[in-house]
Amino acid sequence: MPDKDKKWHEVPFNTRDDLIKQVTAFKTRFDNYNRFATADVYGVFAKSYIKHGLILKGNNMNFSYIENVGEGDFKITSLPIQVQTVPIFGMFGRRF
Repeated sequence: MPDKDKKWHEVPFNTRDDLIKQVTAFKTRFDNYNRFATADVYGVFAKSYIKHGLILKGNNMNFSYIENVGEGDFKITSLPIQVQTVPIFGMFGRRF
């Protein structure tokens, strides 16, 4: 996520509340939401943990469907713009 100076920083995926459920020590370390919101991933976790952790990156944040076109190939199609602004709770898959 970019900060106020437009510099990009890696941030944790989970929210403050989710992390506190897992590790209660975060409650004293991040005693308010602003402190957590302004911390990057290295401010939340020790570098030694991150060095051995699994880091995933998302490249496509659109609501999409993935079509199996056969022979191990798949086609990713973004849904229309009207769908991008509302939550999707599920999709129905069917062969036509």
